Amino acid sequence: EQLENLQMRIIKKHTNFVIQNKIMTTEQIKISYNLAEDVYNGNKTLKEVKELGAESGISPNSINYYCTSFKHMMNGTRHTGSIGTEVREYFLSRIFSKYDEKIKRNALIAFELTIMYDEERHHCTLHKNRDIIEKYRGLL
Repeated sequence: EQLENLQMRIIKKHTNFVIQNKIMTTEQIKISYNLAEDVYNGNKTLKEVKELGAESGISPNSINYYCTSFKHMMNGTRHTGSIGTEVREYFLSRIFSKYDEKIKRNALIAFELTIMYDEERHHCTLHKNRDIIEKYRGLL
């Protein structure tokens, strides 16, 4: 009976974690990029993109993070919020396909500053993220 209760608590905890940390679909990642870029370029307001994101199942808080992260990537500054490795790599891929060398370098600088911040904060090395930086450095 104790083992059964423990298993139920683990399942409940895992279920809550999965719900709270929902994995984004590829389509949602693409939408997030487009919305963040629209805000950065002044084509839409943050309020508008939060509503559009919600229509695609993306939380307003997440949209806010993506817009902020995109701005930091374009400007080459550190973002202390986390947007997930897959999302960040997609953002990099789009930036590398659309923008000039200066912006590409800014995006890599911002990503590296964010990695350094996260590594210091969590006392770890983010190998996958560092591999992504090296991959894109090789494309400059």
